[in-house]
Amino acid sequence: MLRDLLSWGTDIQYVDRVTYQQRDEPQYLQTLATKYPHALLIPEGGSGQKALKGVAEIIKELTHQYDYILAPVASGGTLAGLIDGLTQVGNGATCKVLGVAVLKGQGYLEQLVENLLVQRHHKVDWAITHDYHFGGYAKSNNKLRQFCAECEQHSQIPLEPVYSGKLFYALYQLTINGYFPIGSRVFALHTGGLKGAR
Repeated sequence: MLRDLLSWGTDIQYVDRVTYQQRDEPQYLQTLATKYPHALLIPEGGSGQKALKGVAEIIKELTHQYDYILAPVASGGTLAGLIDGLTQVGNGATCKVLGVAVLKGQGYLEQLVENLLVQRHHKVDWAITHDYHFGGYAKSNNKLRQFCAECEQHSQIPLEPVYSGKLFYALYQLTINGYFPIGSRVFALHTGGLKGAR
């Protein structure tokens, strides 16, 4: 990704660990806004309130009702947006949202989602499974990579081992282990991220 950004002429500013830890601090963000007055500051992972509105639109575009909606979780924005969308259309009581953690972060990921949903009243049953992160963010093994390749071969849907591969691996395992009651309507959200296959 860094090579792509450089080839597109991006001015990359590297920061040390201390500066990186300040990425959500209002004072640091104000410093960036002052230094780059015409820039749009996008939070890590794109998980901000504007992103939630965009993700919520996915729910409005669905043409069927589902019992379960699954999505990968890294910074929490996609999951929070889906919860928000279900709340807006009033399907929150009938559809469970299940996030698939793509990194180690039990408790931490749930808190990220809660922080994004702050002051929102929702009655959506949601959870995050932490059983399919394969050791952490962007980590994988031969089993996951082979699953991605076989799934892509059979379905013609490209997968990568960072986000979508872990999502669909979880969906497969949950299905064969009887997690979903027979007859359940399940929607798995492929969020892209295909650069992770390179």
